[in-house]
Amino acid sequence: MTAPLLYPRWLSGWLVACGVMVVLMILVGGITRLTESGLSMVTWNPVTGWVPPVSHQAWEEAFVAYQATPEYQHINRGMSLSEFQGIYWWEFIHRVLGRLTGLIVALPILIIWLRRLLPPADLRRLAMLPLLVGLQGYMGWYMVKSGLVDRTDVSPYRLMMHLSLALIVLGLIVREWAKLRWQAMPPASRPKPLGLWVLLGLFIPTMMVGALVAGLNGGMVYNTFPLMNGHWMPPEVTAAPVLFEDPAAVQWIHRVLAFGFLGATVFYGIQEKRWGLLCLVMLQVTLGAITVLGQVPLWAASWHQVNAAFILVMLILGLYARPAEAARTSPSAH
Repeated sequence: MTAPLLYPRWLSGWLVACGVMVVLMILVGGITRLTESGLSMVTWNPVTGWVPPVSHQAWEEAFVAYQATPEYQHINRGMSLSEFQGIYWWEFIHRVLGRLTGLIVALPILIIWLRRLLPPADLRRLAMLPLLVGLQGYMGWYMVKSGLVDRTDVSPYRLMMHLSLALIVLGLIVREWAKLRWQAMPPASRPKPLGLWVLLGLFIPTMMVGALVAGLNGGMVYNTFPLMNGHWMPPEVTAAPVLFEDPAAVQWIHRVLAFGFLGATVFYGIQEKRWGLLCLVMLQVTLGAITVLGQVPLWAASWHQVNAAFILVMLILGLYARPAEAARTSPSAH
């Protein structure tokens, strides 16, 4: 047994809180990207960055710093101070949420280590979480830096890595929660769902390419569905010198991957009666279609991104136990 009585009672709730914070980070991060707010803060102060500008002079100084960026000079020239404050607040909230997430993840692990509440193997596994959250924060700044000198936006590759790290953290949190929830299930009775591994292998690149679509503003081109202006494959796919840097080509790749994932999910969901997963994936495709047809409305694009996180959560949970099996083998069932 790896867990004393204290282990499942409070650690499970802590992991849920960590997961909620990461999903909230994904939501606010998506809104920050969609409102083009990410380059409004041109410095990174991990320790002292908890307080926003509180005086008119401080706001003016922050605005002057932003005016030196290519985004302001080439896209937002003439922006008023109040308009600048509108984009600044989204980026500020996103960064504060990141710091709060780091504290919520790290402090309980420090307590666990000081009080030796868990076996070393479990502690080492959980200790990966604050390290990855810290790396995620640095990757966020590394992404922002790419848009402060020679570009008017951030590097789509760095944006993809930033989102991918967030999803890795979420996946690890869900994995640890699942191990706690169903730790009483004998290993021999745990399902080995090959189909879920296949779905996860299809879904991960779909999400990563989706981040590239967002980074390239690819949702603003070919606003038709399911065809792209009458084409199954637009001409940009074969004409693009760099396939993953052309917005239309990247949108096409994302659609192909998404349709492949949808088909595999329909087959698996009907065969295994996984109706919840199937409904989430159908909703995801619908939100993607609305996002393209509506030229990226904020509500649909944000929901599309968060719903992807929910699909990831459901896939990972399915890898550890199906609900019926978990109910039969949980301690409360005896």
